[in-house]
Amino acid sequence: HLPPTPATMPRLPSSAGYREAPSAEVHDIFSPSGTYAARRQTCKSDYYDFSLASQRSQWISELCPGQTVRYERCSGEPVVAKVKTIAREEGTCAVEYTVKDSRNARGYQLRTGHILLHNLAEMQNLDEPDVLTCDGFLGFDTYVFDWDHEDHEMQSSAETAVATMNHLINLEKRVLFATNDSNMSRAKFVKKLEISGISFAGKSFDEKVQMVISSSYTTAAWLRSKGFRRPFLITSDVGLLHECRGAGITEYFATVTDAGDVAPEF
Repeated sequence: HLPPTPATMPRLPSSAGYREAPSAEVHDIFSPSGTYAARRQTCKSDYYDFSLASQRSQWISELCPGQTVRYERCSGEPVVAKVKTIAREEGTCAVEYTVKDSRNARGYQLRTGHILLHNLAEMQNLDEPDVLTCDGFLGFDTYVFDWDHEDHEMQSSAETAVATMNHLINLEKRVLFATNDSNMSRAKFVKKLEISGISFAGKSFDEKVQMVISSSYTTAAWLRSKGFRRPFLITSDVGLLHECRGAGITEYFATVTDAGDVAPEF
């Protein structure tokens, strides 16, 4: 048996003590775009808000000093910060983060921020499961950064990226810088990184060089693995020559001299 439709639904007389609902209101209850659908949507929205609030409450309860979080400065710029202290009775906490400072010898300055815990929880994007959270991002052991870009790109958008890289290095994560620019040796590339703001956290020069993966280095390593002692190197700069010499390949024949000039034969 089919349920009664609004048109065939029996109506009680008003004399029975009931107020007759207008037919339009009854019809809306059965309409996908009417009152019933709106109530369902409201229930879904309320459930979503309740679920998100529960996630944030749990995140706050598990927050501890030393934890890395996503933090937004007064300007709205997102930075990676570390929780310094938590005052749960007041519902606040203090965080530390670094910002670029040309007046400082190291190029960066340590800043402190105070924020309400529920505001900090809102900054973590807990309602976006497809977005990698700050804790998730910091859960890896090795990070590889592509450093092939122009200088104007570096100055316009990479200050936050450099600060993030320095933070990972300070956390003693394994950070690698990759480039397919064979014109530079890894040693020269390290100097470029330092000029760009990478601090390397007091590592030795050899340790810095080991953090760079370049096409000049991988080419020299491949030549050595194959036993080539006198390869013909077609190049326009000395980066590949330096890496070959570092790999013990010194009898190469190249299109440039060790000084970077075009070889007389060419």
